[in-house]
Amino acid sequence: MEIAQYSVKPSIKRIVIPQILRLVVLCALFYGAFWVNIWLLAFEMPSWLGIAVIAALVVLAVIQVIITRKKAQDWRYSFYQNRIEYAGDRISSALFSEVEEIKIKRNIFDLFANTATVSLNKKFKLKNIPDYKPVADYAYKLVQAYKSQQASYQPTSY
Repeated sequence: MEIAQYSVKPSIKRIVIPQILRLVVLCALFYGAFWVNIWLLAFEMPSWLGIAVIAALVVLAVIQVIITRKKAQDWRYSFYQNRIEYAGDRISSALFSEVEEIKIKRNIFDLFANTATVSLNKKFKLKNIPDYKPVADYAYKLVQAYKSQQASYQPTSY
């Protein structure tokens, strides 16, 4: 079994914060739809029922955030001599021979969490990476070393 030369974990904060915002919006929409249904049915609702619905939504949202955080703790990008592997919600890898260009992309959530997405090709991206500049530089050096090694390889003819 090959041992990874380097590994990096995605930022948990960067994964969880957008999910919290999504859950808040979805809970607000659900609660609004709940009240619209009550109003359309001309139903006289006791105040404890509204509080119970809000409490249930908060509990479900907290449970979802805890589950996501627990799953994200095991996610990892591992760097090998000829590839980078991602082990997380799915397993994938990118061979250095497939790397076209290394790009750093940041969005609004990345600015808050001080992370970035390091794109290796159209199919493979290192997402939510803290300290992204050294990681991108390391990936670039590994790719260049691999490509120069492959270019210098001259097969012998018999």
